Amino acid sequence: MLILIKIQVLDYKYGGGGGIDFNNSVAGTLDVGNSEDFPLSMNFSVADARNLNSRTGTYSKTFKIPATKNNNRILKYAYYEGYKLDNNTISNQKKCRIEVDDTLFIEGLIQVTAIGKSREPKYYSCVFY
Repeated sequence: MLILIKIQVLDYKYGGGGGIDFNNSVAGTLDVGNSEDFPLSMNFSVADARNLNSRTGTYSKTFKIPATKNNNRILKYAYYEGYKLDNNTISNQKKCRIEVDDTLFIEGLIQVTAIGKSREPKYYSCVFY
């Protein structure tokens, strides 16, 4: 069964009432393919089993996304060595949310940890926190 996975990079916009306008807060949706091309594995860690709110960390295994024109634009051309836009560096964590079949799965941060390239970028290695 094919499952549609979306990673939406967020840039929170606030509405007139002071709350977050989630519909207008998506900076872009990363091209990740489908569930067969994109195996997302999450690790949840709990410090105290009697208190589930005491999680010590949630993170994913490293995964790769292709360096498409769309992904390069959303990640603000992080593959250019020495290039900075709005303090964008490869190690910056970006707010995001992951949707599975158009249903919100989890919100957190995405971080590019490496870029696979020869002359041009081929892929981004990422971790979700």
